Amino acid sequence: MDEDGRFSLPIYGSGTLQLELAEPKSRAAPVRRTVTVQEEVELDVGTLTQGP
Repeated sequence: MDEDGRFSLPIYGSGTLQLELAEPKSRAAPVRRTVTVQEEVELDVGTLTQGP
């Protein structure tokens, strides 16, 4: 993840992907999203916000 919170993952296939993002050493629950991906197609998941 970069300093602005952007991240990238290489995608080597098409289908459903489960994302789980958590801030290190945080007590907040991780953010979980299910996304549909295609190999070599960029996907913007928008803004993800971690709750209290």
